[in-house]
Order: sequence, then structure tokens, then C-alpha cells
Amino acid sequence: MDTPESLLILFGSSIATGVGGWIFGRRKNNADARLVEAQAKLEETRAQTQQIENLGKAVDIWKEAAENLNAQLKIYNENIDGLKRENSELKSQLNELSHKFEEQSKKLNDIMSENGRLKSEIEKLKKA
Repeated sequence: MDTPESLLILFGSSIATGVGGWIFGRRKNNADARLVEAQAKLEETRAQTQQIENLGKAVDIWKEAAENLNAQLKIYNENIDGLKRENSELKSQLNELSHKFEEQSKKLNDIMSENGRLKSEIEKLKKA
């Protein structure tokens, strides 16, 4: 039944099947490995692309914030300039009013002095 030739053929065909399976399996495994490597590189590239997009969005956000701050700074500087002008005008008005007050105070003192002198004369005339 199992003659040495049939055993040899069976053994040889088993070895040939194993070697053939290993050779074709190896090519498939190598192809699968390359596919996995390519997919990993693709995912890495996608991740890097996403990071670049995120950085671009962050730059846009910071740029917009800087522009808003510049606009606010311009408004504040305009307000400061207006307040400086107003302050200067108010100082000028204060100096003018102070000068008028001093003049009026002198006039009042002169009138008070004249009033005192006239009272003295009235008193003298009453006694006379």
C-alpha cells in the first residue's frame, strides 16, 4: 500500500506545497507589509497636514486678535488725544477765570475800602 515511491511522492509533494505556499505567502506578506507601511505613512502625512491646518488657523486667530488690538489701540490713542486737547482747553479756561477772579477780588477790595471811607465821612458829617 504505502510503497516507498508513493511515500516519496507524498513527501515530495508535501515539501513542494510547503515551499510553494511559503514563496507565494512570503510575497503576499511582503505586499501586505508594504501596504501597512504605506497606510501608516499616509496617516502620518494626514496628521502632519492636520497640524499644519491647525497652525494656519491659530495664526489666523492671532492675526485677527492683533488687528483687533491695533484697532482698539488706535481708538484709545484718539481718545487720549481728545482728552489732552480738552484738558488743555480747561486749563486755559481755568487760568482765564483765575485772572478774572483776581480782578474782581481787587475791585471788591477797592469797593470795600471806598465803602469804609464813605462810612467814616458819613459819621463825621452826622457829628458835625
